[in-house]
Amino acid sequence: MPEGDYALTVTKFEQRISTGQRTAGSALFLLEFKIEPEGFCTDCLVDSLKTLWRIDIFLKACGVKINKGGIFEFRADLAKSKAVQWINPIGLRCFAHVIVEEYDSRNYGRQRRNKVGQYLLNKEHLPRVETADHPEDEAEAAPTEDDTVEF
Repeated sequence: MPEGDYALTVTKFEQRISTGQRTAGSALFLLEFKIEPEGFCTDCLVDSLKTLWRIDIFLKACGVKINKGGIFEFRADLAKSKAVQWINPIGLRCFAHVIVEEYDSRNYGRQRRNKVGQYLLNKEHLPRVETADHPEDEAEAAPTEDDTVEF
């Protein structure tokens, strides 16, 4: 896809551990998005004090409401064990500026891929896409209006 602003839907979410020089040991979240109407792109979010702002912007762009205090988990099992809010990333939708990134592949030489350049906060919030693997009734408990801070 050419560089531009697109509606995106999270289709895949993986959690790993960062090995970056400044973020080693922090949780690293790999997201894959479907670009509407076609194509896909990726993003990487790191749960580190230096990069928390990117997670915040992603959640704001998706219209996710966080309980006061902001404690949440992207994994249902961890959220349940910690008694905190679970945010199911699969099916979340947002607008983002998608860029084309060039990189060197060991096996295929110079390659191009789409990547989120910036999440857009000046667009309307898109409704979540529900999937059979992640039905809404398993999703995060909807906090009451008094308990939430909208991002």
